[in-house]
Amino acid sequence: MRSEPNAKGSDSSHLYYYFSGRKNLIAFLLTEHLVAAAQMIKTASDTQPSRADRLRSAAARTNWT
Repeated sequence: MRSEPNAKGSDSSHLYYYFSGRKNLIAFLLTEHLVAAAQMIKTASDTQPSRADRLRSAAARTNWT
């Protein structure tokens, strides 16, 4: 990570106050992303009648960019 200040005026070194290292930070971010994706898929599966509609709904709700 670079130590350039972000828009709020802090640098990335402040993240290491909360995380013991780069691997822990990446693991946290990936876990959060996967949990959010799983929740979106569950919501889609609970509210749509067909499998095809559920998959379309989950794909539409996912922001992969």
